[in-house]
Amino acid sequence: MVSVILKQVQHKLVYRFYEIYTLLLDIYKRVVYNMKKTLFLISFIVLIFGCTQKSFEKKISQNFYLKKIDLNGLQFIAKLNDTILENGITEIIVSDYVFAFGSNENVIIAKSHPSGYPEMWSVDTTETYFYIIDLNHKNDTLYGPLKEYQFENKLYDLNGSLIEFDHIFPEIIK
Repeated sequence: MVSVILKQVQHKLVYRFYEIYTLLLDIYKRVVYNMKKTLFLISFIVLIFGCTQKSFEKKISQNFYLKKIDLNGLQFIAKLNDTILENGITEIIVSDYVFAFGSNENVIIAKSHPSGYPEMWSVDTTETYFYIIDLNHKNDTLYGPLKEYQFENKLYDLNGSLIEFDHIFPEIIK
């Protein structure tokens, strides 16, 4: 009799363990399925919003462009080096933050504030650098960073006259 009762208890325990096991397995499957859905949704949102940042490029002269990536105001002058690809491969000539530029057939001029590295996205508006890109040379010679008086002297030597900064953008405030 005790043996029969023990077998019944054992059978009930095995059945209960099986029910608990299937319940836990079902919970696990739901959690994993929801995690996969959540991960997919987060990835999709990051992909959509990460690839649609406001950016633009403005042709300055020949193969030179002002490029802006609105991810905290990165703005620089780049040269298009390879036109085989649709967007081309560009080389940064004057690094961010370029807040003014001008050009004629001989030169491109630019004003920039240095980025505040190591603080990634800050700009030091207390200091201004001037740049000249001489378009008359085969390799498009870059002069800069220059102080204002050096810039004016070099520009007069290269161009014979001063050029206005006819494209001015708002300065980033720290």
